[in-house]
Amino acid sequence: MLAVMNDAGSGVTPEDAERVFAEAGRRELADGVHKQLREQARILLGVADEKRNMGDVRGAVQSLLEALHLAPNDLQVMMIAAAGGVLRQIGELGWDHPLGEVCVAQLDKIRALDPQHPRLGPLTDEYRGLRRKYGIST
Repeated sequence: MLAVMNDAGSGVTPEDAERVFAEAGRRELADGVHKQLREQARILLGVADEKRNMGDVRGAVQSLLEALHLAPNDLQVMMIAAAGGVLRQIGELGWDHPLGEVCVAQLDKIRALDPQHPRLGPLTDEYRGLRRKYGIST
């Protein structure tokens, strides 16, 4: 099941797997999968940091998006992956519509989860600033 969830192209989300296990009366498996996915996401955050330090911005963002796939509701992953990493790539390499959509979707999710988060305002401002910089209308 972990292999299927690790494949972003499979269409199986972590929530799908957890739901299947919970419906089968195996809550402990759902909890175990959730824990393993969070750990894998944390490892990917470290990989992304290493790639960024080596100057591989695109590779870092790809690792961050993989982490986001594994832990889609983890606020820390959303902040680092969607907001921080994607905004850095757009700022350094130019506007990318699919990444812009990922970023705004994650900012919306963060806003829904924690509208008072101290980084939400600055990240939203950075997103809007990059849209203006690249002439992207709202």
